[in-house]
Amino acid sequence: MLKPYLATLVAACLALAAQAAGQTPADHLYNLQPDTPDALWVTQNSRIEAGEGVYRWHLQAGQTAELAIAQGHPLLNRLRYYDYATFEVRIAAGELSSMGFTMLGHVSGPRQYKVHEWQVAILTTAKDAWHRRCFELARPNWLPWDNVDGQGVDAFLKFSAVALAPDTVVELRGLNLTPAIIRLKPDFLEPITWPILSRDDAGNAIYTLRHHLHNQANQPVDMIATVVSKHEHFTVELDKPRVDNVKNGKSAIFTLTATMLAADEQELPELYDEALTIVFHPAHAPEASITWQGSLVRPLSPAVRRQILLKPDELTFLRENLSGDEALSSLVKPNAAITGAEEFLQKELLRIPTGHLHVSNNWVGDWRPSDRMPEAVNLKSGEKQFDTTIAARTWKEYMAMRGNALEHLTNAYLFTGDEKYARKAVELFQLYAQQYSSLSWDDIFSPPHSRGEALLSSSRVALSSTYGTNWYFKGHCRLLSAIADSPSLTPEVRQHIYLNFVLPYATELMKFAGGISNMTDITNHNILLLGLAFHDAAMLRWALYSDAGLLRRLNDITPDGFTSEGRPLNYHHAAMSEYLPALAFLDNSQIAVDFPKERLLAAIRMPYQRATLDGFIPNTGDIGRGFRVGKRTEADWLVGMFPDETWLFDLGNLSTIQAQLAAHRTGRRPEAQAWQQLVESRPRLFEYAGYAILRSGQTSAEQIMTTLDFGRNPMHAHQDRNTISLSAFGHLYTQGPGSLYNVGRGGMTRNEHLDGLVSSGSMSQNVVLVDHRDQMAAVGNLLAWRDDPEMQLVAAIVPAIRPGVDHTRAVVLKDGIVILFDKLDSSEDHTYDFVYHNYGDLSLGDGWQATPVTEPLGTTANYERLLEPKLLTGSGPLHLQWTVAENAKLALWATPGGEAFTAGSALNNIQTRIIPQPTPTLIHRRQGAIVHYVTILEPYREQARVQGITAMGDSGVSIHLHDGASFDLDLQNLVKPQ
Repeated sequence: MLKPYLATLVAACLALAAQAAGQTPADHLYNLQPDTPDALWVTQNSRIEAGEGVYRWHLQAGQTAELAIAQGHPLLNRLRYYDYATFEVRIAAGELSSMGFTMLGHVSGPRQYKVHEWQVAILTTAKDAWHRRCFELARPNWLPWDNVDGQGVDAFLKFSAVALAPDTVVELRGLNLTPAIIRLKPDFLEPITWPILSRDDAGNAIYTLRHHLHNQANQPVDMIATVVSKHEHFTVELDKPRVDNVKNGKSAIFTLTATMLAADEQELPELYDEALTIVFHPAHAPEASITWQGSLVRPLSPAVRRQILLKPDELTFLRENLSGDEALSSLVKPNAAITGAEEFLQKELLRIPTGHLHVSNNWVGDWRPSDRMPEAVNLKSGEKQFDTTIAARTWKEYMAMRGNALEHLTNAYLFTGDEKYARKAVELFQLYAQQYSSLSWDDIFSPPHSRGEALLSSSRVALSSTYGTNWYFKGHCRLLSAIADSPSLTPEVRQHIYLNFVLPYATELMKFAGGISNMTDITNHNILLLGLAFHDAAMLRWALYSDAGLLRRLNDITPDGFTSEGRPLNYHHAAMSEYLPALAFLDNSQIAVDFPKERLLAAIRMPYQRATLDGFIPNTGDIGRGFRVGKRTEADWLVGMFPDETWLFDLGNLSTIQAQLAAHRTGRRPEAQAWQQLVESRPRLFEYAGYAILRSGQTSAEQIMTTLDFGRNPMHAHQDRNTISLSAFGHLYTQGPGSLYNVGRGGMTRNEHLDGLVSSGSMSQNVVLVDHRDQMAAVGNLLAWRDDPEMQLVAAIVPAIRPGVDHTRAVVLKDGIVILFDKLDSSEDHTYDFVYHNYGDLSLGDGWQATPVTEPLGTTANYERLLEPKLLTGSGPLHLQWTVAENAKLALWATPGGEAFTAGSALNNIQTRIIPQPTPTLIHRRQGAIVHYVTILEPYREQARVQGITAMGDSGVSIHLHDGASFDLDLQNLVKPQ
């Protein structure tokens, strides 16, 4: 008897033979049966077992685990026949950071040469519950940023995941690959699929939902729809469970109604929801099914506010006092908003701006809006263009942050209550309702001359919905909230705008549930405003309680204030600038919700706790040139939530109306240098985040600060763990590379020949590389921590920085000297490269010479880009010196062994205007299975204290000072858990 997976393959081959003979097979289903996992799957940093219809995938904490179809398996040659991947997943034990699903070689139209990526689960995905996933293979969530698409041509199908806790188990069942015998219309394509609320004569709530199924089987097909979810307070009915004889190329429409009795509605809390799951399949091939999932949500109560930008008492106070209270007017400054709104009132609105350019918050040369939309006029030449790319871009900028036209209109209405502003807003949105859905789709990843399927990031008005549509329409959403209670927005007009603009726009953003990021936070911000303005409970629930929804994502904030984007501070603040206003708006709505408020305070404090006494924060991740702390607008949003936390008021800059009203009420003004009260001179361990700071000195001129980053680090923070930074005497010595975007504008000197050396790869970090390869994503564990001023210490182990290789790093700060201890542990021999970058001019210590080498030090992981590599030769401990500035220098000592090289590299530095800045680099190479490094870093101003070092075995060092003193460290003993 054939094993199940072989039987399935035989059936598939017979189906292909039938198709070749001119017959239409029932299906090309491939069912990934969990009976013989060893023949099907290859695992990395994990193991797989099967039984009773379920795969149990055991993950090792902190390591990148993969579960991939074995190369050479017949399935990989057949991926091109499949259009849908369906399975169920459950986090059965432990804690999952993230889980993804990627494929190459499947059906994907003109993008079949690309690696397609879907998100299966994130940190906030509910545990101990089965989650059904149905991915349309032609519509990925995303295409990987890195060069996965250029790494070989072999097809693959794989899951990848990172676990945060030991004994993490992910269960998978019902893994099916199926062709699109029938195809379900995506919700975001016209006509929009969304639960539309109405009420019957008895006041019962009725949601109506329509699904369109397209037949592409090349023959007539009978189609079946089944509601498989269970419901308690909703009565769910399909108008018909089956549509017979749907012609090839035609569609069947299934209409679902979900009714909640008025009596039940009164008894249930706001945002009560029930999951809705519908399975569609051809009658002749039930296994070729498609799953649709959504939520049915109790309608919002009439008492829930629609306008949530301000509370009713704030709105009343402003409108009654703003014109007559000079002190209030000096704080709120209404004149700019009213002047801008009056200008917009004079515009003739003919067509909404088209095109797919991002809003960059800057004018297009000398072009400005004319007196009719979308026409632009050149201020110098007088030339006019109507509905061209330049004109559309100009009007987008005008309505967004450059011209602030919609923000002015919003505030003018809030300040005055004058209906002329609301009427103009209604006119604008009626135009959007007429024209928005007719705009064409485009995507940042569309190949030349071929549009193909609309990716899940596609947009009607920008390069990408998540990177453009949500950003560009922030002002639109605020304006809709501002006029939500206006009499000018009649019920008929409200419904017209809702059905023809709000739903197409909102479903465009909700095409997939994104990860936790500032871009998802913008989406949540916008959907929250729209859900409340139009009393759409399902929309509001999505904004709050999807995996990355506003309230769920707050669980991602650690008690010490880090988030998924918390390493690079620009993204940390970008996220807060979206989710903090959204929380303030939610608080205005009178919906009672619970969220971890103390973690918000920790998120505000965290950047200051990471800063030097100058306010600089070492780079990590995509942070451009770098970051420094100061007064922050985000704090203004928390003033109303935390009235007793007076430091929040001082930290802000009166950027919100709520903060301005607080200043008027109390007579206080923010203190200019209040942020300096939050910076620290003591060492600090962010234990939950896996980030440690050692520092000494009470003033900027004497402070030395080094960091060790070993914890979870997804999104825009680089994956390299156990990386270090060093700052001293008010200067940055070394840090992460930064990025070539988000670097700022104006006065920069661009070193374009060094651009390739600013990379998210491991070579740009201060880490140890294995076999000339980038590190894999991993999460380290703390081994030891000591904040004793006499000797500060942090040690951590990161498992599987490459397969089978663990990295232990200890950092010691003693008497102004930094001692690094690295241990690489494997059962097999490897080549290890200790990499250290430092700003400034490099010179060699006595007895050391540098000889140019003609061959690159490696051909992967950016080695080939290193400039002028040189081999170092000498005797005794390796000794190098950097001059960072006239009064800021560095001496490096390393215990002997292996080979040492120097080369030119590049990092970004907020303290210069050079992008990127040349950075001399040390590469200390050793080989073996278990290898140790001991490295001494001494920042000094005039005269170094260290005269030399002596190795004491593999893990000990004796440090000799010029004054004749010395001290010994047994580093292996220090890294043992305390």
